[in-house]
Amino acid sequence: DLAILALPASEVAPALEECVHLHPRAATVLCPAAGAAEGESWRAIARRNGIHMLGPQSLGLQRPHRHLNAAMLGPLAREGNLALVTQSGALGAAITSQVASDAAIGHRIDLALAALSHPQPAAPTETP
Repeated sequence: DLAILALPASEVAPALEECVHLHPRAATVLCPAAGAAEGESWRAIARRNGIHMLGPQSLGLQRPHRHLNAAMLGPLAREGNLALVTQSGALGAAITSQVASDAAIGHRIDLALAALSHPQPAAPTETP
């Protein structure tokens, strides 16, 4: 299960706390205006509740083989055997239509790069 939070920064923490009751395994936070302190507080909520978190300042996540487009990148990428993980939203948007999966990671708060290319990450991990 995936929670997708596309909200102003001031509304993310309460929404993430509310998501806890739904027991999602992961959350994607699409909030480009978030600061580092806000991101860290959201990370703490997610980790405390065993939720993997992608974002903030991420363009989102696509899983074409599952018909999932939880991204602000436009149309779903074509299904295939290649995954693209990029910190550059411009690069991700430019080549998304040519790859199988795309995740523009923005601030990598909770997910290791390997977790983004695997359909079911094992556990939240620390990242530099």
